[in-house]
Amino acid sequence: MTWLDGWDYRKSHVIKQTSGAGTDYQIRIKVHYGSGTDSGEDVYLNGKCKSDFSDVRFTKDDGVTLLDYWIEEYVDGDYALFWVKLTDDLSAGDVTIYVYYGNEDATSLSDGESTFPFFDDFSGDLSKWVIESGSWSIQDGKLYCDAVGAEAIIRTDTFVMSNHAVRYKWQFINWREGSRDGVLARFQDTGNFYAYWLTQGVNVEGKSCSVEKRLNGSWEGYWIHYVLQDFTTNVWYKLSFRLYGNTVRAYFNDEEKLSVEYTDWASGKIGFRTFYNDIYIDWVLVRKYVYPEPEHGDWGSEETPYVPKTYKLRLPFTRLLMQPRGWLKKLEDSTVTGLRRPYIPYILQPMAKWEVEE
Repeated sequence: MTWLDGWDYRKSHVIKQTSGAGTDYQIRIKVHYGSGTDSGEDVYLNGKCKSDFSDVRFTKDDGVTLLDYWIEEYVDGDYALFWVKLTDDLSAGDVTIYVYYGNEDATSLSDGESTFPFFDDFSGDLSKWVIESGSWSIQDGKLYCDAVGAEAIIRTDTFVMSNHAVRYKWQFINWREGSRDGVLARFQDTGNFYAYWLTQGVNVEGKSCSVEKRLNGSWEGYWIHYVLQDFTTNVWYKLSFRLYGNTVRAYFNDEEKLSVEYTDWASGKIGFRTFYNDIYIDWVLVRKYVYPEPEHGDWGSEETPYVPKTYKLRLPFTRLLMQPRGWLKKLEDSTVTGLRRPYIPYILQPMAKWEVEE
């Protein structure tokens, strides 16, 4: 069997065939440091990986071809959230991967740029973006908008989404009622896009998640598609806007809040908007998305690499013969001595090592 050199353990995992998922689909796996029962997206490594999860690797079913991944977050010695890009075609059949762990010398290969169609953790500049209005900048590795009571919009320069999920980490620095702040999807221009807001309208009884669209400069669905949801300043929230076909879905901390049907645009850019409120965005990713999403299948039991036994032979021998069958006694880890010719029956162990002692 093939094995990733340097790693002590692995587990296999199956992702179920899903129509439309295709190749390069990103799936989430939650890796736990401790013990538990592997199920769904959760796998437990029984304390055999590094506490910061930097030795965790993912491969194709051949056991050696590495898959790109990104660590969304981790808690040392507890868990880590991984996004893994599957290169095999999920539309054609189930896909098997391996999770490797147990290598003290390994360092993390987490790479959002390689894992997703679009990714920005704002560790560089704003070259991926176009500022349509407002004051946008990078501060301490985060996207920052200094709101001035007027619409502020930033959108991608070249990246275009279609059937994708936009996931981002968002924080309000200050809060003022009446502002509509959040992500823009299938953005055509500043007058045409879909939007997912965290907001509070003057005619709504509390803070809420809201989905609406702007068509030819006019808002449609204003305070129609919303659900009450509390939030506050100086707290990070993970939000997701998922679009597949004519359906858009809004998620707040991985809980689905809204599902709305729109038929205006099949593709477009992504962006962000705020009005009264200063905000931070820590990172944003765009991943492939179908509905329903691929399901997690079975987890295999923990495996270790095959270590061949070593058999020592002491010379001189006139020659060494390997017998495929016969009644002769099987060699174990002992030393054979003498000037006779040994007859060694076939041993059912692959890749056995033979050392010759002079």
